[in-house]
Amino acid sequence: MASKPAAPRPLPRLYLATPAIDDPQSLLGDLPALLAEADVAAVLLRLKPTDPRTLISRIKTLAPAIQDRGAALLVEGHVDLVARSGADGAHLSGLEALEEALPTLKPDRIAGVGGLTTRHDSMTAGELGADYVLFGEPDAHGH
Repeated sequence: MASKPAAPRPLPRLYLATPAIDDPQSLLGDLPALLAEADVAAVLLRLKPTDPRTLISRIKTLAPAIQDRGAALLVEGHVDLVARSGADGAHLSGLEALEEALPTLKPDRIAGVGGLTTRHDSMTAGELGADYVLFGEPDAHGH
């Protein structure tokens, strides 16, 4: 009796992180080609600080280019802007930020977390309801 061949394992999907964006137009030129080249699950949008209205405008400018390619648009921090900007969720730093954001984001939005230092922290984040934990994220200098 011949056994069934194992189902192929799905390839991992990529998670892209932008540098801190001040001018979304600079990213719009490269983004469509970049997203077409690989299977990107999500794009972490990092934004340079400014007023909330400008931040929302930056997110709304980039959202179609990301979401129309099947990737989730996650905003670094700025939980209060996620729903108003049309983003899919937020990336938070640390357990405290995650706990504060969950009532705002769940159940309709993605809540991801990084900045964790121990395995226990990552397990706690999962138990709290994080959709993902991220390790090896870039620092403020992009390293």
